[in-house]
Amino acid sequence: MRTVSAFLATVTIFSAFPTSSVADGNDLLQQCISLDTPAEKKDVANSFDSGMCLGLVTGTLNTLHVLVGNDGSKSLCLPESVKTKEATKAVVTYLKNNQKYLHEHEVTLIIRALLDAYPCK
Repeated sequence: MRTVSAFLATVTIFSAFPTSSVADGNDLLQQCISLDTPAEKKDVANSFDSGMCLGLVTGTLNTLHVLVGNDGSKSLCLPESVKTKEATKAVVTYLKNNQKYLHEHEVTLIIRALLDAYPCK
């Protein structure tokens, strides 16, 4: 009975969140564009959005640094020296140039943007 109750509680919690609440490229683009707002004009929402963008890009960069080896068989050649701000600009450029994909999940789009910006030669 305890297992059934826990299962029902979990289903109830997750059903409270509609599938449209999953962040996509539209959200990511808005968050990353907020980085261009001058500091003196930022409000709490701009600051939060900027932090979300930087956090997502940083987390994705860190993940890719760990997952991508140096064996030459990778499709992403991410320089060790790449900074979050530089990568974020690459993400914004990709999102603006590929708006037909903005409905897709934000992390997928960040990875695609970085693959596009830092291909292996």
